[in-house]
Order: sequence, then C-alpha cells, then structure tokens
Amino acid sequence: MNAKYVLAAMLAVPAAAQTLLPARPGVILYLEGRAMLDADPVAVSPPRWPQMRPNAVLRTDDGRAKVLLNPCLLLHLGNHSALRMVMNSLTDARVELLAGSAVVDADGGNRTGSVELEVQGNSVRIARDGLYSFDSSPAQIRVYYGVAAVKGTGRLTLAAGHALLFGRASARSFDRKQTDAFDEWSDRRVRQLMDDSRIPPQFGRPRICVP
Repeated sequence: MNAKYVLAAMLAVPAAAQTLLPARPGVILYLEGRAMLDADPVAVSPPRWPQMRPNAVLRTDDGRAKVLLNPCLLLHLGNHSALRMVMNSLTDARVELLAGSAVVDADGGNRTGSVELEVQGNSVRIARDGLYSFDSSPAQIRVYYGVAAVKGTGRLTLAAGHALLFGRASARSFDRKQTDAFDEWSDRRVRQLMDDSRIPPQFGRPRICVP
C-alpha cells in the first residue's frame, strides 16, 4: 500500500461521510474528555470527524485532542490548551498554540507540504520527521527527534536533544528520556494507532507513515 494512504485505509469511511484524504489540515481525529471548537462542543463520532476552518479555535477543558495536520503529521493538544488554525492548505498548514501544550509527531509529513506552528510570535517550521514538544508558558520547544527551524527575533535551527525558550539567543541540551504525563499519553496514542493498523513501530518510536 502507498505510504501516503496508510491513514486513509486505516480510517476508511463511506463516500458520503467526511474522509481524511484528501482532507484539509485540521481534522480532529480523536478526543478524550471535553473540548470546544469555537462556541460548539466537540463530538468525534467516526465515520465523521470535525474539521477546523481558518481562524477556528480548538480549546480543551479537562481533555486532550489529536489533530491531523497532513496525512502523516499529528498534533496532540494537551489539557487546558488552545489551538488556532491559521491556514489549512495542504501545501502550507499553519497553526498557533494560544495556550497550554502540544506535541507534534511528524513522519513523512514534511514531504507533503510545509507545516508551521506559532507560539507567542515565534514561528517553528517542522523541517524533518520527528517528535516536537511545545509549551506556551513558558513559551518553549523541545526537539526529541528531528530538526526544527525557529524564526522569531532571530533564526535558529534546533537539532534533536535541544530545547529553546523563545526569546533566548541560544538553545540548551536536555535529556530526551525525561518525559511528562502528556508526552507519554501522546506516545501511547500513536502506538495504539499503529497497533490498530498492524503497522509495527520502527527506530524505537511509533511511525505514522512507512517510507
């Protein structure tokens, strides 16, 4: 099976329902707990999934959500967090973390279009497949795997094992084995997705697409 269509096959739906491919970025794939999309409560009931439109804001209360930003890139939104869809083009997806935390898992997604995440005026382009953790307070990024290009008051490229407090001129190294409850939840959700699709994990971390 073509790798780009792995998720589509996993989540195949009738023609009349919302399909994932070729869907625009912003499909809310999974919800645990409570969340609001603008003024409406979010309800994820396959084979239909809510779609974030430009400028739409997804807010979690006591809950977590998983948003598909392109066929091979998942964004996990943490408790008491808010995410705005800036642009939902397949070739140029942009989101803004307004509050809370998010984890981005990219596996092949950089090959299907550009994905950028903004945090407090800083723009981060997901430059390679990898695992990236974001927080809004304090505003920071941690790169577990992959490479991230940061643009704010200056330009900086972050390699795996490095973290950056936005506004600082230089990055610092961190122990990639130290994770919090949200990181571990994100990892379990991707592993469950792979188990359900019978796609084995590789390189010691879950894979969304197989090259």
